[in-house]
Amino acid sequence: MQKNSTVVVYRRELARTEMPENEEPHKGTRERDSELCCLLPFIFDTLGREQGNEMQIRSSDLYLSEEEELNFYEIILRGRHRKEIVIGYRLADAERAVINPPAKDARRKWSYKDVFIVITVKD
Repeated sequence: MQKNSTVVVYRRELARTEMPENEEPHKGTRERDSELCCLLPFIFDTLGREQGNEMQIRSSDLYLSEEEELNFYEIILRGRHRKEIVIGYRLADAERAVINPPAKDARRKWSYKDVFIVITVKD
């Protein structure tokens, strides 16, 4: 029960979060945020399940073909078909992962050596 009540509190806090009046949003931020809002019910449902969830690193070949050109939104949708929430990636030549990438609509060629960070139901 504690886990579900924590999610409810998080939902309330998220709903109350507002941008300070003196800050201007980055160009296109509100449009991207509105597109992601349709995924929030799925995210909260997945995080709030009693059977548990975990964060995993998944090979990119589960989501794409070698050298396929996709944006991060398309990767998110492919993850959703697998009942996973893709939250970030680590490129083959990078030291660190990128969580919640800012340029989700930028198309790029992905490699099989890249990996994706996902939230999924515990095996």
